[in-house]
Formats: sequence, C-alpha cells, structure tokens
Amino acid sequence: MTRQQIALVLATFSPALTSQSAQEAEQRRLEALFAQQMSGCTMTGRFTVDGDTAPAQPDRYTLGEVRKVRDEKWRVEAKIEYGDKSATVPRTVDVLWAGETPMIQVSNLTVPTLGTYSARVLVDGERYAGTWSGKRHGGQMFGRIEAPAAPQDPK
Repeated sequence: MTRQQIALVLATFSPALTSQSAQEAEQRRLEALFAQQMSGCTMTGRFTVDGDTAPAQPDRYTLGEVRKVRDEKWRVEAKIEYGDKSATVPRTVDVLWAGETPMIQVSNLTVPTLGTYSARVLVDGERYAGTWSGKRHGGQMFGRIEAPAAPQDPK
C-alpha cells in the first residue's frame, strides 16, 4: 500500500474514531456524575401496590458508595426502609443508559427479611420514578434524590 493509500484510509476512518472517543468520554463523564450524585444520597419517596386503592406508602433508600464495577455493573450500598421494615443491602446492579438518563435495573434481587424483587428505576436530575415487582405483587415508585447533608463546620 502506498503512502497516499494509507493517508486516504486514515482520513476515511479518522472522523469515526474521533466521534467514538468523544462518545466514550461523554459516557465516562455521565457515569462519574451519576456516581457522585448517588453516593451518600437519600432517595425519599412513595410506592404504590397494583390494585390497592390506599394512598401511596412512604419508602426510603439511604445509599452509601455507588461505583461502577465494569460494563453496566455497579456496586451500590443501600439501606432500604419502608413501613417498619429495614435492610442494608450492598449489591451489584445494572445501570443502563437511555441517552443521558440512567436506569437502575435489578432482577430477582433478594433483600434479607424483605423478599425478592425486580425493579426498573429512571433517575432524572433530583427525581426518580419506576416500577417494581415482588413474588405476588408490584407497583410504581417515585420520589426525590437528596444530596447528603454537608458536614457541619465545628466552631
């Protein structure tokens, strides 16, 4: 292959390679922002139960460290609270992306003392919304994502 042919091949594929690396850099940026937002946050909201006419019930998720492990796998430390029940669950979950929007996905996640659940939860800024299902029931969930309180400056 001549120098001209090599230059032509490089010129042909160079924009695609540059575009791909820009997309990868943007995805890394979004993932870093997601990890920063979710680590230490509290997700405070409500959940419904399909077919139940009662008002939505309160639930709360207090997260510890949230970090990407590999591919779409993320390690999340979560304290789950609803009603008079509570469990701390460090688990690996999937985080999939719809453009700039992360979606947390768990499938058949066993939570000690609470049961086994699946969920799909979209995170949009300071809000979350999604669906959940257990062995015999399911519903919707929604709420706000609250940043951890800033440490108080001792005086």
